[in-house]
Amino acid sequence: MKKIYLSTLLAFAVLAGYAQEKHFDLYMYDLKMVNPAFTGRDSAQIFNTFINYTSFESSNASTAMISYENRLSSISSGIGLLAYHYQSGPHSQIGVRLPYSYYSTVAKGVLTIGAMINYKKHAIDTDAFRTIDPDDPVLNPENNIPSIDAFDLDFGLVYQLKNTQLGLTVANLLEPEFNFGNNAIIQKQNRTLILSLTKYFQLTDGMKALPMIHYFSDFSSVGVDINTILEIKKVILLGAGYQILQSRDNNLHFSGGVNIKSTIQLIIKAYSKKYQDLNSANNVEANLSIRLKN
Repeated sequence: MKKIYLSTLLAFAVLAGYAQEKHFDLYMYDLKMVNPAFTGRDSAQIFNTFINYTSFESSNASTAMISYENRLSSISSGIGLLAYHYQSGPHSQIGVRLPYSYYSTVAKGVLTIGAMINYKKHAIDTDAFRTIDPDDPVLNPENNIPSIDAFDLDFGLVYQLKNTQLGLTVANLLEPEFNFGNNAIIQKQNRTLILSLTKYFQLTDGMKALPMIHYFSDFSSVGVDINTILEIKKVILLGAGYQILQSRDNNLHFSGGVNIKSTIQLIIKAYSKKYQDLNSANNVEANLSIRLKN
């Protein structure tokens, strides 16, 4: 039973997304989460903070992440940093991601090539379990590894032609394995392919829209994310997303926020179907972004 519970916890953490970003429904407000080639696309320094907290009847799960990016126009590059911490019961995960991008003019558009080095560390607190069977291969101290880490690599491309962006990401290139103990739990992060399409629409003088589609596959399951961000008078932001998933239930979510003097952006998720379907589950997710001119 303990083995099944531990395996479920790890599977949730590994399958929480095709990038660390997918701990968040609001990843659409920071696209370098899914493609390192989006790093430095804006001509400013950007600081982002994401928080996701879910409470259940007997436990809770939380994820916090900070990110930074800057465009270095003198060398046609973008640099960034993402750091996050995830906790769910006895399982925790920390990670650091270092994205880099280089952009150049190709034909009538701009081609950006990106790469990201990822460091991930998983840990299980076996002391959190009330009973420990000495013969249990998972929880036996002689066999159990309390934490394990690994490096990984993502690669991305983005081609922008006017208001349209086409993206390609290959995530988890090294396909790291997390083995918690002898004959215990082995979790592998499969190599994942992500195709994306985003396009800006100026609907009226005071309203523009950014719809986007992400198709992802780890070659065992596929899914599609359809998201839209609506900006009104450069102040009000309304977001919506629908996730079609082969291995899990589909999800619908809504978000809203404000821009303050083109410097501060605050986004709060208003609704997410996947949490509404969980009994006694309450979820809060928010994003605070600060934009500084270079």
